[in-house]
Amino acid sequence: MPAIDEKVVPGLNISRQFILTILLSLSSFALFATEIIIKVFDEGDAVAMAEVTLVNAKTHQVIHNGFTNHSGIYRHRVKPGKYRAIIAKETFADVILKNLQVKKSNLRKTVEIVPMAFVKENATDDDCD
Repeated sequence: MPAIDEKVVPGLNISRQFILTILLSLSSFALFATEIIIKVFDEGDAVAMAEVTLVNAKTHQVIHNGFTNHSGIYRHRVKPGKYRAIIAKETFADVILKNLQVKKSNLRKTVEIVPMAFVKENATDDDCD
């Protein structure tokens, strides 16, 4: 058997090690070829810089912590599985997306966040008609 650094294509300077490295990189890319894409908005307007925490639903481990871009979009490559996303923005109520099931294609979600001023934590008799 030839040594691992032996040239496998006559006339080209390509080694087996280089080819193995490329193949391993491509297989790793295939594992993470799906994305979770979340669009965050408020009254129709994109919400930039909303913090998104992505959690593996099975292990409860934080997978990624990032922010929405100027268009209100958050995206992260993931392996197929179940996830949970927590969306937070100062002066807005947090939103938790449960049971985000990623299979073989991208998962897209659109979320409207609500200002804290409109969230009722504890209704009292004064709040009733």
